[in-house]
Amino acid sequence: MLHIHPDFVHSLDAAGPGKGERYMEAVTDRLAAFFVVLAAADPGDMYEDE
Repeated sequence: MLHIHPDFVHSLDAAGPGKGERYMEAVTDRLAAFFVVLAAADPGDMYEDE
């Protein structure tokens, strides 16, 4: 979170360097992979019939 909004976390001495940046990179990588799969999905096959 330090990478996004530094006012929401402790000082750099307490938080350590780069934690928020690594977290955001991991989150955006996973979201990007999900969006690729979602974009390739057939909308007709996304829901179960009752």
